[in-house]
Amino acid sequence: MAHSDSIAFRLKRPKSPVPAAAEFFVGPGTDAAYAWERFGGKSLSEAYLIFMECPECYGEDFGWILPKAFDYYFPIIDKYLREIDVNDEEHWTELDGLQAWIFGCRVQSQFHWKDGTKPSPALASEIAELSTFVQTNAERYSNQADEQARIREAWLKVDHEIAHYLPISEQGACSKGD
Repeated sequence: MAHSDSIAFRLKRPKSPVPAAAEFFVGPGTDAAYAWERFGGKSLSEAYLIFMECPECYGEDFGWILPKAFDYYFPIIDKYLREIDVNDEEHWTELDGLQAWIFGCRVQSQFHWKDGTKPSPALASEIAELSTFVQTNAERYSNQADEQARIREAWLKVDHEIAHYLPISEQGACSKGD
């Protein structure tokens, strides 16, 4: 059965196939295997709807899935962090602020696989753009200055990973303000 994705997701991943189980996790009983049970075989739109049922529960999954699946499903993180706002009293919860920090940690973990696998340069550029957005909009995630600082710090660590990963020629494309 063909999956239909939103236009925004199709623009992010126009020709990418949905990752197979082998691209998602290594073995049964792992955290990534549980993420596969939730998101495996799902289009971006389908996975986003599942994620939004409980972002504070399912956000952890993104720290454990293998890089190829992370690459495919990263637009879920991007969309979520660009849409939540502490001033949206109808939809925002305190856990959304925590999620902004957690996602910084989860994204950073994708640069530390034991086999040396790292995000693709294209994904690293997308991550850098999101990092800039999160850091310059930390007030969207919390009204508390200390929590905003904690969120920025997590994403500064992501920037540090990207700076040590991308060649200098590609870092300019990811610099703040571009």
